[in-house]
Amino acid sequence: MLSCLVSLFQLRFNVDLSCCCAHRDGVPTFTRQPQILIKDAKSNEPIAVLDIGFQSVFHPTVKWNSPKGELINEDDHMKIDLIHDGKNTFTSQLQIKNYLAKDNGKYTCLIKNQSGLIAVEMTLEIEECIKMEPKKTNDAKCEEPEKAADVKKSEKHEEKKADKTGEV
Repeated sequence: MLSCLVSLFQLRFNVDLSCCCAHRDGVPTFTRQPQILIKDAKSNEPIAVLDIGFQSVFHPTVKWNSPKGELINEDDHMKIDLIHDGKNTFTSQLQIKNYLAKDNGKYTCLIKNQSGLIAVEMTLEIEECIKMEPKKTNDAKCEEPEKAADVKKSEKHEEKKADKTGEV
């Protein structure tokens, strides 16, 4: 089991691969180890990305099932991408926006073409941590250290100017 510490969440996942085929030639095959990535959207929303690379000679169809075994339909919370990476290579991604512990479970990706079917199960386990809020204070220098440092730099710069001109 692989564990990663991600911002305010702990994320663990397991991956199980399987293959079922009608004709051996042309059956989709995995090109790399499936992985779960964490990224931030432009709006600072955390996104868990279940990422699978595969090869298919024939046009593939990709479906994702939820931990409840239901077909996932895209909405504001979940997005499915099928990216054509190059000759016969593809990436399928399930993006889960603003993921929480309620999104835990085993997700299944089914990749099918006219020659057969492969599947991968990825278990997403998110443990919410307690968010520590910074102490509130009336001292602006404590709340915003970068700005406080900029203020000190400009004060020193003003002192040097005063020393050179002889003014106090």
